[in-house]
Amino acid sequence: RFGETEDYQVRFEAPVEPKLEMVKQADVSVVNPGGVIEYSITVINSGSGPATGVIVNDPIPGGTSYVAGSATATAGTVTYNGGLTRIDWTGNIPAGGSVTIKFKVTVSREIACDAVIRNRAELLDAAGTLLQDATAFVKINCPGKPILDIKKEANVPFVTPGGEIEYTITIVNGGTGAASGVTMIDPIPGGTTYVSGSATSTAPTVTYDNTNNWVKWTGNLAVGDSVTITFKVRVNEQIDCGSAIYNKASLVNANNEPVQFAEVRTSVECPQPELTMRKSANPTAVLPGGEIEYTIAVVNSGAGPANGVSVIDPIPGGTTYVAGSATSTLPTVSYDNTNNWVKWTGNIPAGGAVIIKFKVKAGPDQCDYPIHNRARLVDAQGVSLLAAEAQTWVGCPEQPLLKLEKRANPTSVAPGGTVEYTVVIANVGSAPATGVTMIDPIPAGTTYVAGSATSTSPTVTYDNTNNWIKWNGPIPAGGTVTVTFKVTVGDNVPCDGIIHNRAAIIGADGTAVAVAEADVKIDCGRPELAIKKRANVTQVGPGGQIEYSIEIANSGSAPAVGVTMIDAIPAGTSYVAGTATATAPTVDDSNPAQIKWTGTVPAGGNVIVTFKVEVSLDMPCQETIWNRAVLFGEGLQLASESIPVSARCANAPIYLDFGDAPDSSNHHGVVNSAYAGVPGRFPSVWEGTAAGQPAGPRHANQSMEGWLGDRISREQEADMGPDQDPANNILDGAADNANNDRGDDGWLNPGVAFVDCQPTTMRVRISKSATAALQTMYLNVWFDGNR
Repeated sequence: RFGETEDYQVRFEAPVEPKLEMVKQADVSVVNPGGVIEYSITVINSGSGPATGVIVNDPIPGGTSYVAGSATATAGTVTYNGGLTRIDWTGNIPAGGSVTIKFKVTVSREIACDAVIRNRAELLDAAGTLLQDATAFVKINCPGKPILDIKKEANVPFVTPGGEIEYTITIVNGGTGAASGVTMIDPIPGGTTYVSGSATSTAPTVTYDNTNNWVKWTGNLAVGDSVTITFKVRVNEQIDCGSAIYNKASLVNANNEPVQFAEVRTSVECPQPELTMRKSANPTAVLPGGEIEYTIAVVNSGAGPANGVSVIDPIPGGTTYVAGSATSTLPTVSYDNTNNWVKWTGNIPAGGAVIIKFKVKAGPDQCDYPIHNRARLVDAQGVSLLAAEAQTWVGCPEQPLLKLEKRANPTSVAPGGTVEYTVVIANVGSAPATGVTMIDPIPAGTTYVAGSATSTSPTVTYDNTNNWIKWNGPIPAGGTVTVTFKVTVGDNVPCDGIIHNRAAIIGADGTAVAVAEADVKIDCGRPELAIKKRANVTQVGPGGQIEYSIEIANSGSAPAVGVTMIDAIPAGTSYVAGTATATAPTVDDSNPAQIKWTGTVPAGGNVIVTFKVEVSLDMPCQETIWNRAVLFGEGLQLASESIPVSARCANAPIYLDFGDAPDSSNHHGVVNSAYAGVPGRFPSVWEGTAAGQPAGPRHANQSMEGWLGDRISREQEADMGPDQDPANNILDGAADNANNDRGDDGWLNPGVAFVDCQPTTMRVRISKSATAALQTMYLNVWFDGNR
C-alpha cells in the first residue's frame, strides 16, 4: 500500500578544469657585477582538472648571459633556445600539481652600477595564448653599500569572504654597509580592510596610516640585520568568489617611489553548501480524526552557507492543517491558507540545520488508507533541489493498527565502528495482530555482527541469503515488540557519507504496511595541518653547511593521508647526499634539485623532515640564501615561512693567500702552463731567489689588510700545499690547470683591449679587511711579456 520513497543527497561541485598560477623569483634581489643569478619559475595548478600542453617562455635578460647546462625542471621538458636567447618549457601539470623551472645567468662585469635587471616569464596555453606573466627584478650593487632584500608572505593560500589574512614582510640587509632611513610601505589591498592594532614589527617603527590606508615601517638596519613586519586584513563579505587579492610591499625612496618590492596573491574561494533533507511522520499509524505531526530536517554539511532556500510542504489530501502548529528552529515558517501549504524560507549556515514541524488532522469518515506527504526544497530562484516524503496509515476502529519506530546508536560513527539498531513494533489498535512480519535489510557499506539479533518476543533471525533481519509473530492489542541488532561499518566507507537503514512491516500481499528509517553519519574527523621550517644557523660561509628541518603538524581529529612536502634546494647550494631523514615514511632525495616527502600525518601527531645543503664556494659574501617548503594534499596547499641564512665570510682573516697572481708557479724549478702554449717561467720567483736579487710576488697575505675581489681563498699558499678551494690556486695539484682563484679574482674587465700606444683602463676590485689598520695601500700590477 505504500510506494517506495527515496531521499537524495546533493553535492555542489565546481567544474573539472585547471586553474594555473605562475610565480617567478630570483634567488637574490641585489647582485654584484660578474655575479650569478638563479631564477625560478613555479607554475601551480590549483584547479580540479589537468593542464595539458602548457608553455613557459623566459627570455634571458639584457646585461646577462645564460649559464650553460643550468636549466632544470621538476617535470616536462626544458631547453635553452640559443636562437631566441630564452628558456623554453612545455609539459603537463596534473590537478593539484606544480612544476618548478630553474636556470642561471651570469651578470656582465661591464654592467652599470645601480642598474636593474628585469626578467619576465610568460605562461601560455597549448594554443600559444598568453595566460599570465611574472617578472623578477634584481638590482646591481655597488661594493661597500647595503644590500636590501624584501620578502612577503600570506599565512593562507586562499581565504573566504569575511575571513582574515595575516601578511608577513621580512627585510634583510645582506650588504657590507649599514642601511639608514629604510622605509617600507604596504598599501591595504582592495576588497579588504585593515584589522585595527594588528601591525607589529621586530624593530621600530611600524604604523598604520589611515589617510593613505597603508602600513608603513621606517628604521635602520645594520649589516646582517633584518626586520619582520606583520599585519592583518579582513576580507569584505561582498567580494567576488574566484577573485584574487593582490598585495605588494615596497621599499621606497624619499619621494615614496618604489625601488624594490615583494608581492603575494591570495585567492578568494566561496565554499559551497551541501544539503540533505529528511522527513518523518509521528505516528506512522493513526485512527480517523487523529493528529499527525510531520518533521522536516534540512542539514547543511558543506563548507558554505545556503542562503534564501525554501521548504514547501503541501497539506496532504484527506487532512486539515492544525492552526498554529507550524514551528522552525530558524526563521521563518508560516502556513499559507491560499496555497494550503506550510512554507519555510531562510538561511542555513555551514554545518547548520533547520528543523520544521507542523500538524495535520486526519478526516473522521474514512479508514484503511495511506496518507502521503511530500516536501520540496527549492533555491532562491524556485528551482527544486531536493524532496522528501513520509507516509502514515489510517487504520479502522476495532482492528489492529501497527506502528513502527527505528533508531540507531550512535548516530555518528567512524569507518570500522559498530552501530546498534533498535526497531520497535507497536500495535496501537484495539484488536490483536497475527502473523506480523518485519524485515530490516543490512545497509550497504556494513556487515551484520553475528549473533547480535535479539527480540522481546519470538522469533527473530538473520537471513544470510537475503542479508536482512526478519521478525515474525503476533502482537496483542496495545502490545509492543523490540528488535535489536548490530552492524560493523566498512573501513572504506566514504567520509561524511550517510548510512541509510529502513525497516518495514510487510503485509500479506508483500507490500510495506509501515516503514521507519534511521540514519548514521560517517564522521572521519578532519586533519588540520601546519608546516614550519627552521635552519640550524643564521649565517654560513662559502663551503659551509646548513641543516634544514621541516615540521608538518596535524592538530586535527583525523589523519592526513597522502600529503606531500616538497622543498626545493635553494640557489647557491647543493644537497648533501644521504642526509635527508624523516620521522615517518617516505622521504625521497632521488631528485638533487628537491627533497620530497609523501606519507601520513596522524591525528595530533607530526612528522619532521631534515636535510643538509652545502653552500657553493662561489657564493658571494653578504648574499642571503632563502628557502621554504610547500605542502600539498587534496584541496590543500600550504607554504612554510621563507627562512633566510646570510652568507658571511667572517673567517676570511685566517686565510693567507693573496689572491690574484701571475699564472705561474711560485717555486723555483717548478713549471706550469700559464695558458695554452706558454709556460709559466718568470725570471724571478719568490722561493729560491738569490740573496740581494729582486723577487717575484709572494702568494701570501701576511698583513691581512685587504685582498683582491669579493673574498679570499682558503689556500695557505698558492702552489704546492694541500688543496682547499678545492683546487690549488695555481697548480691544481698535478693537473696543470691555472687560474683557479675564482672568488678572489679582482680584475673586473679582463676582456679589455690593449691598443698600442693608447691608454687602457683596468677595473680592479679590492676588499678591505674589517680589521685593516693601514690608511694607504698600494696595488702592484705587472705584465706578462709573453702575452
